[in-house]
Amino acid sequence: MARLLKITTEQVLKTGGCGSTGRKYFQAITVLKGVVTIITTLEQEVYINSTGSSALATAGTGDVLAGLIAGLLAQGLSTKSCLIRCLFTWFGWGGNCSCGKR
Repeated sequence: MARLLKITTEQVLKTGGCGSTGRKYFQAITVLKGVVTIITTLEQEVYINSTGSSALATAGTGDVLAGLIAGLLAQGLSTKSCLIRCLFTWFGWGGNCSCGKR
């Protein structure tokens, strides 16, 4: 997000992920993955997912997340519904299960 908005990583973290800034700038729903994942919608709704684990901080997990989202979008679900389902239910829960949390 920092590179896209041409600001520092510290500025992104200080502003809670810049979700609303990204949403306004790109006119799109934004997802910022980090210690917590922040979803900001075009309707100015903010969803914060604190599930998951450091097991998800490895190469390829973002690709898996993108595939899950694309698969649900292809089935006709709304973008917001896809993101919430993928991030909260499957990605967060899956991350917890992969490190023994349930």
